[in-house]
Amino acid sequence: FPVTIHTGELRKLALRALPLQAQALAEQAVLTGNQALLESAQNKLNTVFQLQVKDIENKYNYQKDIYDRVYTYATNAQKEKIDAKKEQAKNDFELKKDAINNAQELAKTAMANGQSTLASQITKLDPNSDTYIEDLAKLQSQIVIREKYTQSQLDQSTVNSINSTLTSATGNDGYTDP
Repeated sequence: FPVTIHTGELRKLALRALPLQAQALAEQAVLTGNQALLESAQNKLNTVFQLQVKDIENKYNYQKDIYDRVYTYATNAQKEKIDAKKEQAKNDFELKKDAINNAQELAKTAMANGQSTLASQITKLDPNSDTYIEDLAKLQSQIVIREKYTQSQLDQSTVNSINSTLTSATGNDGYTDP
């Protein structure tokens, strides 16, 4: 039997599969040290967020179009209500877009700190959920920022460690004890 999958269904499947693919690539990147795999994983996550923003943008534009079509036939009182609804739709759109962009930044931060599972969980959140912001905040609280060292800091750390070892090995006579 041939199976027909509609575009909307494919989109939903992609939104579910891409975070898992990104997580697998990121784990592989950690194991192999391959930076290109990590970048590929981040690109997959970015694609999910771009699709999410596009979805809410399409919904907003559709609502706005309906309001615009009805507007010309509305009375003045109805026009005021339509204007208020258009403004509310615009505000809702901007808030959702900002929340998605925030989620994208949090996923990047998690990924950069070796927490691909957490980045995947952030990416899987549904921006249309009533608890999206709360769920995002819970995941954000789990991000652990690793301290990153520059090469000069690492070199200085090595020098300090050697100096400390030599100092502790130096005897009262000023010579290094065997």
